[in-house]
Amino acid sequence: MTAALGIIINVATDLKTNVWAWLAVVVLVVAGAAVGLGLEKRSRTPAAAAPDATDASDATTSQVNSGQHGVQVNVGGSSDRITVKSRSGTAGLTVGVLVIVATLAGLVAGAWLPRPGPGPVPAGGGGGAPAWTVSMGPDQCTTGWVVPDEGQSSIPVPEGPPPGAVLSSGGQVVVTLQGVREEAAVLQSISVEVVRRSSPLSGIYLPGLCGSDVTPHFYGTDLDAPRPRVVPMPGKQGGEVVPAQEFSFKVGKSDVEKVVVVPTSSSGYVEWYLHVEWTSGGERGDLRIDDGGKPFRTTSAAAAKRWCTTYVSHSVVWAAPDGGAQCD
Repeated sequence: MTAALGIIINVATDLKTNVWAWLAVVVLVVAGAAVGLGLEKRSRTPAAAAPDATDASDATTSQVNSGQHGVQVNVGGSSDRITVKSRSGTAGLTVGVLVIVATLAGLVAGAWLPRPGPGPVPAGGGGGAPAWTVSMGPDQCTTGWVVPDEGQSSIPVPEGPPPGAVLSSGGQVVVTLQGVREEAAVLQSISVEVVRRSSPLSGIYLPGLCGSDVTPHFYGTDLDAPRPRVVPMPGKQGGEVVPAQEFSFKVGKSDVEKVVVVPTSSSGYVEWYLHVEWTSGGERGDLRIDDGGKPFRTTSAAAAKRWCTTYVSHSVVWAAPDGGAQCD
């Protein structure tokens, strides 16, 4: 019993907050105490004295024999015997021990059996999962894109990212989250999952175009860290500095939150996902946010040739610096 108690205590310590494991400890302690008290009581009960076969006051009893089936009494010297069966506590003790063992087995199984955890939820939601959309782009003209060098002399500036472009370090991943029902979903935390690292991409670096400040909640993540964390950072809105804000928001059907994540990597190329933990009523989940089903991609621009913006026929294009292109 003592050895079993030690094993269960080790299991409960490893599982920390698992209520089944600690309940097993309590049951085993109580059961051990009960068995100990029962054995002590049995040891203190005096054995019944055998009747004296020579007692003159009982002339009808000539022989008393104790056996495994009870006490046999030979009456009056005849061949007839009366068997008085003893009431042993051994069977009851055995049943009690078996019940304790079965209970402990069930509790330990409940403690160790895996419980299904929340899995990734698609962008369209599911249950109370918030709906989301994502867009990416440079942080105005301070960051940009890296595209393959295919010998082109210029690249038109498109509305979205250029073909084959990878967001350079310091760019923005803008996530817009909205609730799908009246009961608000609470966005509990945000984290990064890195799935690949390699050397920085070569090619052509295309700086972003300068524009006005539109900065909701800003968060940065250092993708060079062994385990990147998403941390609050200050931003700007209307030229005013917006203080950093911890990640914890509520979104409903009429509530929208826009989160800007700024991934950085000074030493290489990284593929990664965002994860947002959410709760709504009794539901909870892990919302995986990605780039159209694929991981986000971020690269350092250290291995790319820098191009600049210029005007060609009244259109803004990227081109190699030749004195006319602006690289300010």
